Amino acid sequence: MRWLLLCELLLYSLLGGWLVSRAGWTPLQGLGFGLAAFLGVRLFLVLMTFGFMLAGSSVVPEKLRIGPIDALRMVFEEYAALILLCVALVAVAFYAGKKSAGQDRYQLESDGRIMFKLD
Repeated sequence: MRWLLLCELLLYSLLGGWLVSRAGWTPLQGLGFGLAAFLGVRLFLVLMTFGFMLAGSSVVPEKLRIGPIDALRMVFEEYAALILLCVALVAVAFYAGKKSAGQDRYQLESDGRIMFKLD
């Protein structure tokens, strides 16, 4: 997951840099584009999974149905949780990298397996 976030950040940076250098955008506009793309991709993922959930669900009894306001609240909560997860993963990866700086984070076992050290 960390590599995917890093690749996504690199893609937005390259595209923003290209827009600044070639299309005449200001650096602030390029940064705004990167942030909007990051948030937009996450919103697309949440809406897509919500749509799959609606399409794949069976008929819900009347007393268990949620209204449009509750559905919107559910989508917003999922969106916020996904963004929080991405931020938390980056923070944990940064902390793990700082903690193990100068140490071997991987150990090769005698049977050829690679073990990751968590301490």
